[in-house]
Amino acid sequence: MRDSRLRPGRCPGAQCGHRQRGRFVADTDPAEVVRVLSVHALGAFYLCAGLTPLLRTSGRGAVVLISSVATTNPKEGGAPYMMGKTALEALGRTLELEERTHGIRVNIVAPGLVTTQMGDRLAHAVTGAENAASLDAGMPFGRVTRPDDVADLVSFLVSERAAQITGQRIEIHGGRAQVAP
Repeated sequence: MRDSRLRPGRCPGAQCGHRQRGRFVADTDPAEVVRVLSVHALGAFYLCAGLTPLLRTSGRGAVVLISSVATTNPKEGGAPYMMGKTALEALGRTLELEERTHGIRVNIVAPGLVTTQMGDRLAHAVTGAENAASLDAGMPFGRVTRPDDVADLVSFLVSERAAQITGQRIEIHGGRAQVAP
């Protein structure tokens, strides 16, 4: 049965985040690794595998996967998350190579600190700040990245204005990729 919300060229998927425990590799429960990989890598894989045939029938489409600057700026205590996001990026690169001849563009957006619950927890853990937004004054462009900033970039990438953009990994972090104490 075809979902009536699905239109040719559109991918109405959602990707969820997962809170990890922040332990060193030697202290990380293997079940935690499986949980995090299931969300960030396998969830994206199943979504892309399920929707790619629909996008192929339309002759064009756009997929944007949400990664993290953590894949290129690793921190101790984050192996499961970084593993999941790195696997997601490998999926994106592979999907882009496989689907470009079908008119499907694939890009990766890699946010840094964002004013979300996860960003608030990270800001507090690293700097002691009450929340991510309280770090605005120390950011190069005057504020921490907001969810709307990420959404605007994704909206652009799935639009016809980005018809020639594929295979890119775009970081969005307002000039500071890492949260500094």
